[in-house]
Parts: sequence; C-alpha cells; structure tokens
Amino acid sequence: MKRKILILIQILAGCLFIFSGVAKLTPIETFEQILVRQGLASWESVVYLSRFIIIIELFLGLSFFQSSYIKKIFTPAAIGLLIIFSIHLTYTIITEGSKGNCGCFGQLIVMTPLEALIKNIILLIPLVYLYFNIETPGVNLTPAKRESFKLPAAYLVISLLAVMLLFPIKHYELPDAVQETTQVERDSLIEVQTDDKSDEPAADLKTDIITEQKPSNETEIEAKPKLEKKVSVFAGFKEFSGETVDLDSGEKIVALFSLDCEDCMETALKIGELMRANNLPAVYVLFLGEQEQVADFFEAAQTEFKYQIIPPQKFFPLIGNFPPRIVYLKEGNILGDWDYDTFDEHAFIEKIKQSR
Repeated sequence: MKRKILILIQILAGCLFIFSGVAKLTPIETFEQILVRQGLASWESVVYLSRFIIIIELFLGLSFFQSSYIKKIFTPAAIGLLIIFSIHLTYTIITEGSKGNCGCFGQLIVMTPLEALIKNIILLIPLVYLYFNIETPGVNLTPAKRESFKLPAAYLVISLLAVMLLFPIKHYELPDAVQETTQVERDSLIEVQTDDKSDEPAADLKTDIITEQKPSNETEIEAKPKLEKKVSVFAGFKEFSGETVDLDSGEKIVALFSLDCEDCMETALKIGELMRANNLPAVYVLFLGEQEQVADFFEAAQTEFKYQIIPPQKFFPLIGNFPPRIVYLKEGNILGDWDYDTFDEHAFIEKIKQSR
C-alpha cells in the first residue's frame, strides 16, 4: 500500500510540473511580462530566464516518470524549487498584496500569489513524505536495479530542444530613449485628479466644455504655454489602417488593447461613447492579437478605430502591468496616461480640456 502511495505521488508531481511548464508557454510572452513586472528580469534577460524556468519544470516533471535518482536529486530539487517560488510569492504578497496573476500556470489557470502559495504548500507535503519514505533506487512501476542518468539526460535534452525549437528566442524591441515632458511643462497645465467628484455624467460632457471661448470685451486671451515637441515612445508607429500618421504631431489618443481582453473591450466601449459626445482628438489603437479577431473586438466595443497590429515583443514593453493602456499625446508629450483601473471618463475629458 505504501509503495502504491509513493508511486502515485511521483506520478502526480511529474504531471503537475509538466503542466506548469506547458501552461507557461501559452503564450510565453505573457509569462515573460509577468516576470518583468515582478522585477525578476529585464526585457533583455527575460527571454532567457523564462525558458530556463520552463525547461527546468519540464525536466523535473519528466524525471518523476523514471526511477533513478528520485531520492538523491529530483525530489530535493522539486522541493527546493517550490520553496524558492514560495519565498518569492510571500515577498510579493507582503510588498504588493495578493492581486493579479502570479503566472504559475500562465494564462490557462489564473492564480493570485496567495492561491499559488497555498498550492505550493499543499504540494510540498507529499513531496517531503516521498523524500523520507522512498527507497533507493526508487519506487517506480519498474524499479531500477542500478541507478543511471541516461534516461534523465535524455529527458533534459528533450525538454531543452522542445522549448528552444518550438519557442525560439525573440528579443523584445524596446523604444529608443526619449525626452520626457519637463515638470515645468506639466505644472503649466491644471492637474486633474482621477478622484475628482462630479455629478455630471461623462457622456454629457459636450464639446462646448472643452473649447475655449474668447470674451467679447477683450481683444486677446493669455496664451497657454506651448509645449516643446518631443519624440515619444510611439513615434515609430506610422501605419494605421492603411493611413500614414505622425503620432507626435498635434493631439492624439493612443490606446493599447489586447484583442482577447474583456477589460480592453470595455474601455474601448467607453472611449467610443466619449467620442460620439465630445470633440476628442483622433484615436489610434495598437493591438495585440490576430487580424481575424479585430471584427469581433469592434463589434463588442461598438466602435471602430484606426489600428495597427503589433507583435508581443513590441506590445508588452509599452504597457504597465496589463492592458489596456490609454495615452493622451500632445506634440509627443504624454499628458495623460491611464490603465483599466485608473481610467475615468470625467478626468479623461477634463485632462484634454485643460491642455487646450
């Protein structure tokens, strides 16, 4: 009976590590974005760290389906890896709270850091039991008479080739260094706080509230400080729906949406409603996804924008944590920057109003 329990633990541990590694590959860019957001890697190094973690998980998982070095190497390695992950999760919970996707199972199973920590603790218990009760050379279905590293070495090669050949390294394309809007320029504009309370619905903020009227008894109005034209991180994106556009010229709204993101669809719907009720700058969208998804996105958003689909290697370095990201540009200066949690229709309209 004990032998059967130990064999079952081996099989379950192997399946879990393999599933964890495979889940991080769908897509691997999302896992890489999480690693960068957590401060574990830079955009330059994350393409190596992500694949290293996945290869190790696949290798450990496969190694539990053979009998050599289970007690000496693979069970202690699995325990050590889970402890390292748990320490990081604990630190994340203490410093940032238990929110967002920890990335343990990629996008297949979204887990908060606390949920992942509990999962690791639950898995550690049977692994520790396995370590203290397993008999050398193992308790697999076909116990080895003499331990050999030939099969584990083959598993390592298989894991390495599978990841590197099927998911070759694609380096992220980071924007060139750009000039930031100076604090003096920012201070020249009236700051609109996102917690500004207003009983007036955003949809009722018509164009007359964002156009500056000239008094009839005055010949001139004091001009607002003119912003120096800058080169933004979006300067390299020129083609939108077959039209050539200079995003750093005049006023523009740039939105970064993932085509399978419900939060992005909801934000796009809000922007569409604001466009129909107000005199907004032109909106240009940088999409992550596939062309065949665009029509469904616009249908859900009830709005169409000029857009460009860009690869993950360009998309992820341009967002904060997760999409969407909405940016108000004026002469290349980023005067407003929102994500899903901070986007407020009234503050959005007021920011544009005060910058004109």
